[in-house]
Amino acid sequence: MRIRSFRGKIGKLVSLLIVGLLLSLTGIACQANAPKPGSPTSNPAINPTAVSATAASDNSVRNPFALTLTHISPSATAEGKLTAPGYGKQNYSIFSIDTNDFSSGGILTLEIFLGDGESDGSFDLFPEGAAIPTEGRVETSVAHLYDLKRGESGILRYEFTSGQVFQFGATGNWFSPENATNTFTIIAKVEIITAAATPSVSSVELLALRPFKPTDTSIFFPSVYASELPLTDAQGEPPSEEEAKKMLEDYLKLRYLNDPDRVKEGIALYNNPETFLKISSPTLRAAFVALMDTVGEPAIDYILYAKTTQGNPKVALARFSKFPENRSNTIAMVTKFGLDDPEVVAIEFNERFQAENPFLFTNTFAHEALHQGDRDTNSIVEEEICYSFDTLVYLEQIAYYPELARLGTWLSRWMNTNALSRLNSGSGSELGLYDSNGNQPIWPDSEIDTPSFDERFVDNPGRDSKSPGNDLLRQYLERIAENGNALPDNFDFSVELLRWISDNQAELSADELISAAKALGLEIPNITTSTK
Repeated sequence: MRIRSFRGKIGKLVSLLIVGLLLSLTGIACQANAPKPGSPTSNPAINPTAVSATAASDNSVRNPFALTLTHISPSATAEGKLTAPGYGKQNYSIFSIDTNDFSSGGILTLEIFLGDGESDGSFDLFPEGAAIPTEGRVETSVAHLYDLKRGESGILRYEFTSGQVFQFGATGNWFSPENATNTFTIIAKVEIITAAATPSVSSVELLALRPFKPTDTSIFFPSVYASELPLTDAQGEPPSEEEAKKMLEDYLKLRYLNDPDRVKEGIALYNNPETFLKISSPTLRAAFVALMDTVGEPAIDYILYAKTTQGNPKVALARFSKFPENRSNTIAMVTKFGLDDPEVVAIEFNERFQAENPFLFTNTFAHEALHQGDRDTNSIVEEEICYSFDTLVYLEQIAYYPELARLGTWLSRWMNTNALSRLNSGSGSELGLYDSNGNQPIWPDSEIDTPSFDERFVDNPGRDSKSPGNDLLRQYLERIAENGNALPDNFDFSVELLRWISDNQAELSADELISAAKALGLEIPNITTSTK
């Protein structure tokens, strides 16, 4: 694996039961069946022993309420009310969070549960002494979670080097009706950073300790990790044009922490009329832009500009549409567009998922763009190759935008489960498809004993079949080719190509993979080096 610096420093149910179950973790992006979703879930109960406070009921930023976190009581819970200020304004309910007992610093985590009221919510964490704005964009917060939808939850984290009194601000977002209200619950806790938790070993050495175990199995699919938490979809309306653009801007700022020009390029691509003509949905357009600087980035030009042999646009459009009942769990699929040119296709996304966070569709764009022939002839090998790439896209996304892994929806839990199988597969510190360290299960502590990513696919019909590759596949291969490794002689979807992919993974750095592991809440062993 070619090790690069951490960009931006932050940038188809088991063999036909085991494999059928496992293959449910392979075919859903295109056309396979999946477990039946459960009923909606509610927010977790509040810890009855935690400190509780009520936020100010008026519209001011005064009357602060205090939470004090200490080594003896490192967590506390509070409830409050927020009000939508109107577009361009700010109207915070403020809690102070005293972390002075942690003189050497720590990681402050705020788990936020938003009620089912009238307003969506936005939340900022301000350092001690920072001015609380009353209008305009926030420039003084050290961490934020914006545009959290009603009835949903999210996590805000901040690593601090010395204790202080933070100010946590909660407000309705700019896109909710002015004076609309809602309630929220926060669970605040501090995790102490110790020398053991910050090992003096490299990310490459840490990767050699895989497979990593989940510390919270509820964020994964229950067919792999049994859970009483039901599978639910995101609820509500999809983001508007401006909401999606704001979400994209925030996403890009995390991805390109020190590169504002790259952020502007992403917004320009979102606003580009050519992009809009192909992808009118704000959600899908934001997801499309997020392909930037991933292994799926070549799909941007392919979707916008590729031509058929007759000179027509290869991809007519990408859109949400209603899927038939037998495809209710299919995330997306490529279809013929019905024109005179049989090569023209559309990328159809299941409208069931249209209220999801836009960036949960990014890796599916990368996956579906590779399917350029007749989808009824897609081989199982073609599916495995597509999944080998889309999981890399998702791992890179959560390395910079970890909250994607914590959304708790059907789609987020699906993506997390696939990503875990890719991350834990491979020997030593290298990602691979055919083995794991010590031949251990890639889903540790699961009842499903699967020792490699490829093992999920092997018992399916058509294993030895080939299907034609394409130029986009070649471009993906170029991005993962390790130094000195020549591209394969042909680009057919084949077992031979799978073996080449298994030996190459130069897209993500070791640092990015460890960040992705942390986003998935995996247990990374605490080790230190020693000298003689």
